[in-house]
Amino acid sequence: MLKGIDSRMTAELLDTLMRMGHGDELVLADRNYPSHSNAAATVTGRVVELPGFSAPEAIALICSVMPLDAFVPAGALWMQADGQGDRPELVHDDALAVIGENLPKAAAPPRSSGRISMPTPAQPSPSCAAPKTAPMAASSSAKA
Repeated sequence: MLKGIDSRMTAELLDTLMRMGHGDELVLADRNYPSHSNAAATVTGRVVELPGFSAPEAIALICSVMPLDAFVPAGALWMQADGQGDRPELVHDDALAVIGENLPKAAAPPRSSGRISMPTPAQPSPSCAAPKTAPMAASSSAKA
């Protein structure tokens, strides 16, 4: 039995999140987005349905078990409305507030560039032998 996980968490969503790593992307979309046709081109090839959830509730559920990625320029993005530029729509306000509460404070940049191999040990936390890097401040906005 797993403890401390929201009872509304679905096994399919938890499985999807478990398989994600740094740089992987998760699209949280409304009913108008062509999710099924786009999901066919993803690693899992499937849509994870979250019936009864608003976008802010789904974001909070996801962030309760998985942090936003601090190793990318933007740990979260929103879809821009045509002609609106970088200004989010009013419908995004609650979702962006939840994202803002879950943005990492600082992160070290990843060091995989130029490496020959990336072995993946069973160790669940960073190795003590990992190279030290200077912290990189995370973006204060949810949009790159």
